[in-house]
Amino acid sequence: MINTGSSEKGIATSTSGEDREDTRADTDEEKPIVKVEKEAVDDTTNSASSSTAIKYASNPLKYSIIFILILDFLERFAFNGIIFTMPGYLTGYYQPNWNPNFAPWEANSFIALSQGIGYVAPFVVAIVADAFIGDYWSINLFTGLFYIPGAFLIASAAIPYANGNTEFPFHQLRIGTHILFPIGFGAAKTLYGVYCAKQYDPVKQADQIGGFFVLYTGVEFLGSFIGALVSILIAELLKNEGEDVVGGEVIAEFLNASAITLGLITFIIGSRRYVNGAVMRDLYVKMCRSLCGAILCYGGPSGGCSKPGFEKTKQSKGGNVPDSIVTGMVQVLLLVMIYLLLLPLNIAFTQGELKVNVIAYILCVLYNALIAFLFPLRKSLLLISLWLGI
Repeated sequence: MINTGSSEKGIATSTSGEDREDTRADTDEEKPIVKVEKEAVDDTTNSASSSTAIKYASNPLKYSIIFILILDFLERFAFNGIIFTMPGYLTGYYQPNWNPNFAPWEANSFIALSQGIGYVAPFVVAIVADAFIGDYWSINLFTGLFYIPGAFLIASAAIPYANGNTEFPFHQLRIGTHILFPIGFGAAKTLYGVYCAKQYDPVKQADQIGGFFVLYTGVEFLGSFIGALVSILIAELLKNEGEDVVGGEVIAEFLNASAITLGLITFIIGSRRYVNGAVMRDLYVKMCRSLCGAILCYGGPSGGCSKPGFEKTKQSKGGNVPDSIVTGMVQVLLLVMIYLLLLPLNIAFTQGELKVNVIAYILCVLYNALIAFLFPLRKSLLLISLWLGI
């Protein structure tokens, strides 16, 4: 977190380009040992300070990142548990007497729309986090007010005749699957990994970030695999055979909702240990100015009407936006296009034939994990931010 105190035991402070390090040894490697002074805004309070410092732990993985990794593992557990049991949920495979009674193609379309919303949400969530409330509060907001309520709505809708309902509560299910749940898991995709990486000093610990993402991808895969497998087995082995009682589907969905709740509680426990950087509101204003100048008539050295393009918005070409920010905006747009091209694959390969065996579901999980590893949007955005020096 952002602090402003004097030098501490084992603290290295960077000021005016020179590093002065306390020569006293710190035997506890979990304590913060690096302090870098810079202008910043603490995104847990959203307040600016003209004289601030950011402290980084010598071993961020053990000191703070472990709490975020537990949240990420349980989020992947919950997400895949919900997604890979949803076809049987919607068609009545698990509960013949209590379900929306969808045909297979209707179930696939229903799930595809939910996932489509979730895979687009990261772009909106990233702006909210970077320009307004910061990563820490964004994780709490989108996980606590969207993801968890959405998961519990999906779970409670599966309880036969709950709350005096005589018909399946489809509107409740749709609020969960098409508003709360997708916004929640979309936020998780863009926030968790980047927030982990921000616990490292971008200068002195930059070499550790690449290795961390290998571990992070492994944690995501393990959570996805276990979540899908456990939920499918519970729903399949304990499924109702016509009785109007709580069966495996209900147990699996409440297990998933409880998992993401436990993850958020664990994340909050580690709150005092996290590094929270600056809110980049000014950067986003300049990026938007560059985008508007590129697609509209104005811009360029003449100040009059000119042809579309980003070059005219650069300061080196007579524009009013720093060249590095314009270049970053161009690369972000390219990443958006790549991400949208991959969107159908992410949706298609987390769906499958409805009455298939567990092995087919597991293969879908493996493929989706591979896609997430090869084309990680959040990692690319992080590298761009490091390259821009933000």
